[in-house]
Amino acid sequence: MEKVWRVVDYQEKYLESFLQLFKDSYPRLNLGSRAFFKKIMLEGPSGKAIIKLAVNEPNDVVGCYCLLPLVFVVGGRKLIGSLSLNTLVRPDYRNFGIFTKLAQEAFLACQERKIDFTVGFPNQNSYYGFVHKLGFDTLGELALLIKPINFQGLVKYKTGIRLPRWVFYGGERLFNRKTPRINKDFQTITKLEKESIDKFIKKYDRNQTNMLLTDYDYLNWRLDWPGKNYRFIAVKEDGALMSYAITTEMEVGGIRNGLLVDFKILPGIDEGWGYELLRLAQQHCCQSGVDLIGYLSVPGTREFKILKKCGFVICPKLLKPQPMLVVLKWHNPNVPPPHHLGQLEKWFWVMIDYDVA
Repeated sequence: MEKVWRVVDYQEKYLESFLQLFKDSYPRLNLGSRAFFKKIMLEGPSGKAIIKLAVNEPNDVVGCYCLLPLVFVVGGRKLIGSLSLNTLVRPDYRNFGIFTKLAQEAFLACQERKIDFTVGFPNQNSYYGFVHKLGFDTLGELALLIKPINFQGLVKYKTGIRLPRWVFYGGERLFNRKTPRINKDFQTITKLEKESIDKFIKKYDRNQTNMLLTDYDYLNWRLDWPGKNYRFIAVKEDGALMSYAITTEMEVGGIRNGLLVDFKILPGIDEGWGYELLRLAQQHCCQSGVDLIGYLSVPGTREFKILKKCGFVICPKLLKPQPMLVVLKWHNPNVPPPHHLGQLEKWFWVMIDYDVA
């Protein structure tokens, strides 16, 4: 049976219905929180989000497509791109073209606001629509690295059997490899410092072809998302930031996961600075009683290789929650996209760069 609906831009009068759509669809998450909506959609560091809504005759929101403008560094120059997030259609209004129509309207708004491209991390349900209906290109799949911490707890959760601790000594030694220590005095900080972060990112940008600009303004906004509990930790030498990480925790399927949502080390310096930083980050996670630590990124980055040397392994497909695919759509009809924009290996992505963690 055909449904009656129309496309509108977000207005305050639709807020309650908009939030209710997310509360009904994701009751265990805080996506329906007023504070969460305001922080992400209205107070972003690069301006308000583009929010296209589908509303029915009683003015209930039955679908939404949102794009968050962000600054990216692409081949050494800054471009305004956007992150596709919070895409949703009410179950009884699916298969009526709402997803496609809302997205098309949002892309027109991107051209008006001079937003060059959109990046998305679709789940398995929406991937087909992004690629075959909206014209996104698939860049590839991010790799999930994991490091078991509580072997005894993980086995008990999976099997219901509590084995003695000594059974796991071999595995614990395998995943807790010794790495060289830095033979220098260094300082540990746990708060963002604008001058240190901005200097670090300027140096770091030169080593990466494409990445989200995670300067102080961005991180200060991102780490303050309502309902989230992020911890920042960094190591400095003589006042200069060498490496930093951001951690949080999330329970999935009865397993308490520690998430290393960001980890960066300056290019050209001793990778031992990364080892020191990871030791501290792991301590942060273990103090919260995690069973497992996870890190998601583009395979082959320097950080990825350092983590593998510290005992992280690529998560087997059978244990991976879902493929983490990256898709991209170029919006500017007057300028061709940089040739390396569509190459995943030219990107730097971590969990903090999108809205999952």
